[in-house]
Amino acid sequence: MINPIYLNSEVKEQMKQSFRENGMIKLPNFLTRDVHNKLLEDIKKQEGKGEKVPDRFSFRQYNQIKIVKDLSKQLSELISAIIGKTVKMQFNIRGYGHRDYTLIHDSELSGKKIEFFYVISPPWDSAWGGNKVYTGSDEPLVFAPEDNSFCLVDKRKDMNSFIQYINHRAGNNSYIILEGF
Repeated sequence: MINPIYLNSEVKEQMKQSFRENGMIKLPNFLTRDVHNKLLEDIKKQEGKGEKVPDRFSFRQYNQIKIVKDLSKQLSELISAIIGKTVKMQFNIRGYGHRDYTLIHDSELSGKKIEFFYVISPPWDSAWGGNKVYTGSDEPLVFAPEDNSFCLVDKRKDMNSFIQYINHRAGNNSYIILEGF
């Protein structure tokens, strides 16, 4: 399911070191192409439910699917290897298109945690918005939607995250993000 290169013990050690030094890691071509395509196909079978609270978020929420449940064990093991701790994951599958966003809100869960997200996206133009942004006392971490990429972020207590508003230039383009902590 996960690209075999990321399951190699030497590569895992390099990822662990990079994560310790940078507080984040981005892994392109994360899933094998057939699993990535199956995941996209299964999500597209769903309508997704529009969720909107104007001062907090707008996106489409999708139900959990079998392939994600199957993937979660392997993903949990990989994240545990990178951060050096056993993890229990919670995640959501969301779609973002024109007029979608998330905002930083006081009711957001605060505190230190490890967050991850996996993106399924057509080629994305940064002028459309839709970046995943982590803010804090340092320079913001900005992740543009990139197909079949996985990011792991050590979200410190002083960090918040949001998805930038996706503007009209995106047209009918949208992306799906599997995100969790």
